[in-house]
Amino acid sequence: MDKINELIKTNSGFRKMFEARDTFAFSYKGLDFKAYFVTPVQRVPRYRMLFEDILKNTPHDHPDIEDLKQATERILDIALDVNEHIRRTEGEMNLARVVERGGAFASILSKPKPFLMERIWIRGGDVRSIESTCIQFKHNPKKEYELLMFSDILVSSQFTKKGTPAEYHQPINILWLEPKLGSFETIHSEHSFRVKGPEYTWTIGVSSDYERNEWVTSITETMESHRIDVYSSIRNGEYQFEEGTYSGEWVDGKMDGFGIFKTVDNWIFDGYWSSKHSSGYGYVSNPVSKKKYQSGWRINMDGTISDVRDEYGLWSKGEVSERDWALIMTGASKVVKQQDEPIIIEGKINNNLYRILDGSLRVQKETVDGDVIVLAKMNPGTVFGETAVLKDISEATASVVADDDNVELSSISINILFEVFILHPALAMRFYKDLAIKIAGKLRNLTQENKGDSGIPTQSQVPKYRSRSRGVSRKKSSKEELWKKYNLPRQAVLVSDFECQFKEKLRVKKLGHMYIFQEHVVFESRVFGQMNREKIYLGDVTNIVQKKNNTLQIIYKKKKYNFVEIQNIEDVLNLLNSLWDGAVAMSDSFFAPVTRTKTKVTTDIEYSMRSEDWDLLLTVAKLHEYEPGAIIIQEGTENERIYQIARGSCTVIKDTPDGVKILANMDGGILGEMTFIEKGPATASVIAGEYGSSVYVIEGYSIHSLFVNYPELSGRFFSYIASVIADRLNQREKTEGGELRISDTSSTNPETFDNGSSEEQRPKRPKKKRSGRKKKRRAKK
Repeated sequence: MDKINELIKTNSGFRKMFEARDTFAFSYKGLDFKAYFVTPVQRVPRYRMLFEDILKNTPHDHPDIEDLKQATERILDIALDVNEHIRRTEGEMNLARVVERGGAFASILSKPKPFLMERIWIRGGDVRSIESTCIQFKHNPKKEYELLMFSDILVSSQFTKKGTPAEYHQPINILWLEPKLGSFETIHSEHSFRVKGPEYTWTIGVSSDYERNEWVTSITETMESHRIDVYSSIRNGEYQFEEGTYSGEWVDGKMDGFGIFKTVDNWIFDGYWSSKHSSGYGYVSNPVSKKKYQSGWRINMDGTISDVRDEYGLWSKGEVSERDWALIMTGASKVVKQQDEPIIIEGKINNNLYRILDGSLRVQKETVDGDVIVLAKMNPGTVFGETAVLKDISEATASVVADDDNVELSSISINILFEVFILHPALAMRFYKDLAIKIAGKLRNLTQENKGDSGIPTQSQVPKYRSRSRGVSRKKSSKEELWKKYNLPRQAVLVSDFECQFKEKLRVKKLGHMYIFQEHVVFESRVFGQMNREKIYLGDVTNIVQKKNNTLQIIYKKKKYNFVEIQNIEDVLNLLNSLWDGAVAMSDSFFAPVTRTKTKVTTDIEYSMRSEDWDLLLTVAKLHEYEPGAIIIQEGTENERIYQIARGSCTVIKDTPDGVKILANMDGGILGEMTFIEKGPATASVIAGEYGSSVYVIEGYSIHSLFVNYPELSGRFFSYIASVIADRLNQREKTEGGELRISDTSSTNPETFDNGSSEEQRPKRPKKKRSGRKKKRRAKK
C-alpha cells in the first residue's frame, strides 16, 4: 500500500489509471482498488463471526455440534496468527524505518545493550518533554521529542531544526518505573512519568493522563514479559558501560548485590557490590600478574573500578609475620627478670604486651586449696599478655613467672601499641584476627575438656549467657531504677513504655524501647556492643507530628528524632501532645530537668568500636524476625555472618545419637562469632525462644566492603570480636569451673595466657584488697 500511495503521488499516468478503475468500479457498485487489498485480511474475522453465529444457533444435540466447535476454535487460532503476523510485520516495518534514519539510530538498534531476545517494535510517538540526568535538555516548544519503545530497549531522541538526533537508550530488563509524578516535580508537564536505568534517569512529559497511562501500561507489560516484578527495587541483568560490562544484581539503578564486572582491559571483579558505600569485596583477577585473590574494590566517581588490596594491605597478608611483630614492638623497652620473679600476677591488671628475648617463663595458677599448678612453659620468641589490648578484659586469670635467672623480655605499653594500630589499620586487623582465632581455639578445647562422657552438658549444667552486648530485655525496671538510670527527677512518673525503632541518618533503624514520662521521653537500644540512649525533655520540644509511613517525629533542640514501628501511633501521638502541653507550662517550675553529670575525661588511648563504627555496621545489617522455634543457625552449615539478638531469647542445641541436647540459653548477645572468625561449619544450631526473636544479621562480605572506604574500622571490629570470644571464655571458665590448659610452646606466634573477666569499663588501677583488721571489724559488727 505504501508503494501504491507513492506512485499515485509521483506518477501522473498511474494516478489517472487508478482513478479511472475506481470510477468504473463505483458505477457498477463494486469495490475500489484499495479495498481488494483489505478484503483478504477482513475475510478471516468474518469467517470467525460466521462460525460463532452458526454455533450459537445450532442445537446442542445436533450431530455437527462438535465439528462446529472445533472449526470455530481453528478459525480463532488462525485469526490470532494473522493478527500477530500483521503486528510483527508492522513492527518490522517501523523498525526498518527507524534504522533507515541512519546515524546513532542504526548503531543503537543494530547493537543492543544487552541483547536478550528478538527485537520487536512496541510503540512510538512524540512526547512533550524529556529531561535526562545524562544531558539536561532545555525545553523548547519548537523542538520535537520522540520516544520509541521496543521489546528490549527504550529509545529517546531529541531533534533539532536540522533533524540531527541525539539518541539515548535504556534496557527494559534493568529499568525502574515511576508511573506518576507530582505537578511540582517538573515544570514542563503535569502529566509526567519517570524511568531510571543503570546510567541515567528520564523524566518524560506527555499531553494528557490518558497518554501517560498508555505509555505506563506498555512499559509495564513489556517489563512483565521479561518476568520482572515492576514494583520491586531488585533487578538482575547485564549492562555494558564505557569502562566495562557488569552482569549481576541491581537495586534502584545501581550495581548492588552479587555480580561480575569485567573491564575493557580484562580486570575481573567478582563478588559483592554495595551501592550505598560505592565499594565491593570478593575475588579480583589481575590480567597483569595473572593471579586471582581476595580483595576489596572502590567504585570511583568516573565509573572506573579500583583494586585497593595493595593500597591498605588489609587482604594482602595472612597471619601476623615477624616483620609485623617488629613493627608492633616499636618503642618497647627491655626488661630483665630473675627466677621466680612475676611478670603478670593472677587477679591483677596487666597493661603491657611482652615478648621473650632470652630465657624461659612458666604459666601458673593458684587453686582454691592454695596449691600452685604449672599450666605451661614459654620459650624465646613467644608473645604473651595480648588480652591487655581487649576491651573489658582486665584481670589476669593466671600468673606468668620467670623460670630462669636473667630472663630478657621486650615490653610495650598498650597505649603505645594502640598508637601503632591507629597508624597501621591493616596490622591491627591481622593482630586482632589472629588473637580471636587463638582464643576461639582455647574456648573449644576448654568446652571439650569440661563436658561429660557424652560430650553434652546436663540440663543443670546448661549456662545462661547474658552478654554485655545483649539486646533489649523484656524485663522492666522498677520506677526507682528508671529515674536513677536516666538521671531524671525523683518525681518522674512512667506513663507508658513500648518497643519501637529509632530511625537515624544513613537510613539506620535501631530496635529498642521507648519510655514516656510526664516530662521526658527516653529511647534506649543496644545494638551489638553499642548502648544508645536518647533523652528528650518535653519542655524544650518545638514540634511533635506524625509523618508519612507512620513515623513519629519529635523536634528537640533543632534536631529531628524519628521513631517508627509504633503500635497505635495515633494514641501515642495524642498522649505526647498532652504531656508536651503540661511540660511547657511547668518548664520554669520545680520539675525542671536535672543536669546530667559530665563524664570524667581520661587521657588513656582507647582502641575499640566507636559510635560512628556501629552506625556504619548498621547500614549493612538486616533485621530478621523469627517465630518461636525457628532455626536461626543450622548446625553444619558454613557461613560468614555475625548475629545480634535484638529482642527475645535463643537456645543453642546440638544433635546427638541420644537426641537433641541443649547447650545454652541466651538472652541477648552475639551469635556466630566463632564460625565467622574460624570460617568453618557451625558446631551447633540456634533456635528462637518461646516468644520469638528479632535478630540483626551482618554478612561477612558486607563488612569487608565497609573496610574499603573505612580501613580504620577493620582493626576495631576484629578487636570487638576478639573481646566477645574472650568474654565468653571467661564466662565458661566461671560457669564450669574450668582451668586454662596450654601445652609447652616455643612458637614465635602469639599465645595468650591472661584472659580476664568482663567488667563494664577497664579499671585504671588495681583494686585494693581489704586488710584482715577491717574484715574482723566487720565480723564483730
